[in-house]
Amino acid sequence: MGTLRSRYATVSRLLRTDVRDLFKTGRVVDDELLGGVQHALDAAELDRTTADDVLQEIAKQRGRVLSRDDVLSLIRSEIARHLERHIET
Repeated sequence: MGTLRSRYATVSRLLRTDVRDLFKTGRVVDDELLGGVQHALDAAELDRTTADDVLQEIAKQRGRVLSRDDVLSLIRSEIARHLERHIET
């Protein structure tokens, strides 16, 4: 459980830096944006399953303009869902 907490602490730092930098203003969700989010999640060493699920949730908004808070909320929700699943097993 300590390793899991450590990884999600890294993701928390990511949410405060890299992802916020991608969204200084609202942005259209497109391939470039998704690539930037993927790069940030990879840099945070988030496990592949969670990272893929986060990207899929954001990709569902393709073509829409999202604010930084919208994207951070999507990321947090997906990570929380994965944490809950991990704790239950």
